[in-house]
Amino acid sequence: MKNIAFIVNGKISFQGRLKRQIHRAFPNDYKITIYVTEPDVNGITLTSRAINEGSTHIICVGGDGTLNEVANGVMESRKTLSEGDSNNLRMGVLPHGTGNDFAKSINVKFNLTELKERIDQDQFNVIDLGLVKFQNLSGHDASRYFINIVDVGIGGIVSKRVNKSPKWIGAFAAYQLAIIRSLISYRHQAIKASADTKIYTGRVLNYIVANGKYFGSGLGIAPDARPDDGMFALVIIGKVSLGFYLKSLSDIKKSKHIKHPHVFYEEAREVNIESEKPLPIDMDGEYVGNTPMRVRMVEKAIRFIR
Repeated sequence: MKNIAFIVNGKISFQGRLKRQIHRAFPNDYKITIYVTEPDVNGITLTSRAINEGSTHIICVGGDGTLNEVANGVMESRKTLSEGDSNNLRMGVLPHGTGNDFAKSINVKFNLTELKERIDQDQFNVIDLGLVKFQNLSGHDASRYFINIVDVGIGGIVSKRVNKSPKWIGAFAAYQLAIIRSLISYRHQAIKASADTKIYTGRVLNYIVANGKYFGSGLGIAPDARPDDGMFALVIIGKVSLGFYLKSLSDIKKSKHIKHPHVFYEEAREVNIESEKPLPIDMDGEYVGNTPMRVRMVEKAIRFIR
């Protein structure tokens, strides 16, 4: 009997219907447990609890922020598992959030029938994660895994604005309004980014370390990113105007390379970013803290259902 835990973002409005759908999709020969996040009980805690209680398949129901929490819970729990139990652990996603960008990167949709088939057939890819060391919102040293994208600069400002947006406006519109407002007011900041492949020194709008292609609710900012190739795709955005962004929006949504003298594409396994003053860090769609920031590739970290 497969032991499956669903970690559900507590902000989802149709929880009753969702629970009924899950139980219909997975009949009595599956053990199903549904955990719902609360303001003081996040996905990290619930994932650890589920694994400690014997769950072997952890399914995130939510957006990129909840997915980040579940991934961190999986990585934390694996420290206490035997090698065999760790290898049997699977993680998956039913995307339903403000941003579902990692799910878009790996082409996974909210479909319980497809999820059940993939679980039954044990279909998965072994994906990479990034481990980030940074200053948290309290100014203390912190470390955390990311699954999709971490960036320094305007991204943290955008995330804060999106999280304050009314839900009725819709995810893409919320991100676009937040990006436009931020581009109008944000000033390019001086950084030194020391990657294991190349050192960049200069002023940036955003310095992006990508494991997945998309962020900002469907913006394909990192066309070269793959979550299973052992490398980060780096996107360095320098002096780019609001007008150029609006002109390029169609190509960005299609995850095409942008041709601009101040946009650069690189790759690396490690990056250390220093700045003249603390700069905001956006991690998987959430403002988590500030620079300095060090990022390290964690290759083949999680067996992800897809």
